[in-house]
Amino acid sequence: MNPRFLVHHTLAGVFAGYGAWLTFRGTDPWSFGEGFLPTLFTSGVFAALLLGLAAALPPLFDDWQARKAGHQFLAAAVPALAFAMPATVVFAIVAGSTGLARVLPALVLRAFWWSLLAAALGACRGFVTGNLRAAATAGAGLLPGLVGPGLMFDLFFLPRDLWLPGSLFLGAVAGACLALGLDLLKEAWLEDLAGSASWRSQFLLETEEFVAGGDEDCDLVLPDAPAQAFSILEKDEGHVLESLDDTPIKVTGCRFRCRLLVDGDVIEAGGRTLVYHNRLARSRDAVPQPAG
Repeated sequence: MNPRFLVHHTLAGVFAGYGAWLTFRGTDPWSFGEGFLPTLFTSGVFAALLLGLAAALPPLFDDWQARKAGHQFLAAAVPALAFAMPATVVFAIVAGSTGLARVLPALVLRAFWWSLLAAALGACRGFVTGNLRAAATAGAGLLPGLVGPGLMFDLFFLPRDLWLPGSLFLGAVAGACLALGLDLLKEAWLEDLAGSASWRSQFLLETEEFVAGGDEDCDLVLPDAPAQAFSILEKDEGHVLESLDDTPIKVTGCRFRCRLLVDGDVIEAGGRTLVYHNRLARSRDAVPQPAG
C-alpha cells in the first residue's frame, strides 16, 4: 500500500465529512427524517468533496499544480453530484412508496442506503475514467467504507449527539477504504522513482489514453518535457507507449517512438524516471506455457 495514496484519500474523506457536517441544521439529514431536501443536499456535498478532493489533492500536494488541481476537482465533483443526488431520490422513492421502510428492520434499511451511495460513487468514478474496472474497484472499496462506518454513525455517534466526530469518522474511513480498494485492485500504473521507496508517487493507468508532458492539463506533468511528450494507450491487457513529438522516448535503456510496454519497463522523460507496472501481464507471464 502506498502511504501517499492513502493519505490523500483519507484527507479527502475528512474534508468531505466536515463539509457534510456543515450542512446539518438541527436534524440528521442522513436519516431521511425531517425533510428530504437536507438529505439530498448533504449527500451531494459529501460525494462531491470526497471524489473531487481525491482527484485534486495529488496534483496539488505532489506537483503544486493549483490550476490542474482545480480542474481535476471540478471534473470529478460535478459528476459526483449527478450520481449521488439521483441515488438519494431513488432510495427515498423505493423506501417510501414500496413500503420497505415499514417492512424491513431499520438496520437493514440503513445498510441498503449506505450500499446504494457506495454503488453510486463507484459508478461515478467509472464514468469519469471511462473504465468499468475503475467503477468496480472504487465500489469494492467504498462498500465497506460506507456501510460499516455509516451504521456506526447511526448507532453510536448520533444517539450521543456526536455529529461532528461521527461525520469526520465516516469520511475518513470512506476515503481510506477507497484508497485501499483502488490500490489493492489496481492493474496497471506508473511509479515515480523519485523519493523514498515507501513514499513514491503512483499514477493509475485507468483511462484509454494517459498523456504526459509539460502542459498542466496532462495526466502526468513533466516540467522539462514538451507540451505533450508521450501517451500510453490501453491495448488488450497491456499498454503501448507512443511519442507525441519527433523525439523518441527512452525506455529501459533504448529509445522508441512506439513500444508495447512490459512489466518493469523504465521510462525516462522530462527529468523523471518512471517504472511501468502491470499485474495482468505479470500474472500471464508467470503461467507455464505448454511445451511444443
